[in-house]
Amino acid sequence: MTEKNRDRQRQRQCLRGDPDADTKQMKAFLAAEIIAALNRRHLTVRAAAEVTGVRPSDISNIRNAHLGKFIYHRSACAGAEPA
Repeated sequence: MTEKNRDRQRQRQCLRGDPDADTKQMKAFLAAEIIAALNRRHLTVRAAAEVTGVRPSDISNIRNAHLGKFIYHRSACAGAEPA
């Protein structure tokens, strides 16, 4: 591959952005909603784990915005209030 081709490839990659941007945004949105629900109820990590059935370590990770292992299909309704 020539230098010119490498430069073009780098430019295309920069223009595409983060391929996981939608997933990251959804995780951040859901985490914020869960945190807000837990805060409204004044729940500690342990109390939230008991109420939701989600492990305390997972609740702690969500509260601290460590979302790398956050699986939203499993945790999306953890802190949700009924509509």
